[in-house]
Amino acid sequence: MIPLKSEFQTTVAGEASLEGKGLHTGVVARLRVLPAPANHGVVFKRVDLPGAPTVKADLDHVSATERGTVVKDGQASAATIEHFLGALYGLGIDNALVELSGPEVPICDGSAFEWVRLLKEAGVAALAEPRHYLDVASEFSVADGAKKVTARPAADLEVLYRIDYHHPHLGQQQAHFFLTAGDFAESIGPARTFCFEHEIEAMRAAGLIKGGGADCALVIGEKGLINPPLRFPDEFVRHKVLDFLGDLALAGLRVRGAFEIEKAGHHFHVEAVKALRAKLVKTSGRTSVSENNKALYGIEEIQAMLPHRYPMLMVDRVTEIEPKKRIVGYKNISISEPAFQGHFPGYPIFPGVLIIEGLAQCGGILIMKSYPELVGKLTYFMAIDNARFRRPVVPGDQLRYEVEIVKMKGPVTRFQGMAYVGTELAAEGELMCMVADKK
Repeated sequence: MIPLKSEFQTTVAGEASLEGKGLHTGVVARLRVLPAPANHGVVFKRVDLPGAPTVKADLDHVSATERGTVVKDGQASAATIEHFLGALYGLGIDNALVELSGPEVPICDGSAFEWVRLLKEAGVAALAEPRHYLDVASEFSVADGAKKVTARPAADLEVLYRIDYHHPHLGQQQAHFFLTAGDFAESIGPARTFCFEHEIEAMRAAGLIKGGGADCALVIGEKGLINPPLRFPDEFVRHKVLDFLGDLALAGLRVRGAFEIEKAGHHFHVEAVKALRAKLVKTSGRTSVSENNKALYGIEEIQAMLPHRYPMLMVDRVTEIEPKKRIVGYKNISISEPAFQGHFPGYPIFPGVLIIEGLAQCGGILIMKSYPELVGKLTYFMAIDNARFRRPVVPGDQLRYEVEIVKMKGPVTRFQGMAYVGTELAAEGELMCMVADKK
């Protein structure tokens, strides 16, 4: 099993399938998980529908959160996806094509136990592309009555979950995990969903739980658990952690932060993740990618050289530098970039002017490393000439900046900058900058 801290994106190594009934529809469907390329994400393909339409499992496609999470795009939909997504996320799998022959993911035993088995059968493989992350930039809270999610910055993912149902046979429970793949498979994945006996008739009247039963959920009655035994003394709150991880996976990226959650459910999980993505995060990549592409300078060193900060810091890492000559830097483009909220939201394209800004920032780093006596000064644009934009840059792309000094005279430097996505030229231009004291 590849660790959750892998520098590379992952997918399943092979294929595996499982058949079962849906909790709410009662429809029997087969789920088949297949490898997918980097930056693909998790995509459901409805092979039972004409044309086999697809829907991506992300926040933009969430259509319902009542007693489960549903994603929909046109004719394609997939319901009750949270346990399966939680297993993918908990085991560190970033990309997968999921063929589904019905409207709802099988409920299995109400946990992620069978999904863990399925994914281990398929195996996990590393891809050549680096992982992208959403980092909690500063502490924030989202609340609605007794429901609350608080998040703060952290190096990895930490989840503290509390529930209180004011019921003599459930009451208060708390679970606290620093997520690892081993923790998930052994301590979170096997925890089953649950309901109260008095809720069953109302759910049936609402057209839900047509495939429900004591074999796929813990049922709590007036005198206690109707279908014992428990797998853990605190199985109920552990299942809430599983639900949260499944909903967190809808962010589309690995998330780093410490989350404290009170009495929440799918709807509130999704709203909190939307707030995380839209307003309260910074994006970053790991500071090294491969043995041949290690970072000379990560984000901390870059911030020491440049005055820019989120959301205007356009360089994640520097991998090559020849003082007074050239520099190579990178930026990972995430859907959480603030510019995408207004720049073609239905078809997000990274603004060309920000690519030019990234080239200029790389040039500024090159100047500071070439002339240490200039550290602390500011680099100002003087001119932009012959700027050309060759291809759109979209979420999931990684920009590689290559900047060379053409001429330097006194405080003025002229650069030639090229920005690539893979081997394709995305943008280029000639930049002139001046180094000056802060005013």
